[in-house]
Amino acid sequence: MVRCERRLRCIRNQVDTDDPDNYDKVSKTADIEWSDVSSAVDFFAFWIINILDLSVTGIIFYLLLSI
Repeated sequence: MVRCERRLRCIRNQVDTDDPDNYDKVSKTADIEWSDVSSAVDFFAFWIINILDLSVTGIIFYLLLSI
């Protein structure tokens, strides 16, 4: 199953699939791409959480000041 997955990955990236050395290279490339996606998701999640936190804090202060 792992070999099939790696072979599909090699075909997708247009790497020679008959050379066993290419399997590791393609796996490393896929890992780097995943880390880029993961860091982008972390970045946007961080800002979304901050914006939500600020809006909740703003609502609390508004309610406190309006009393």
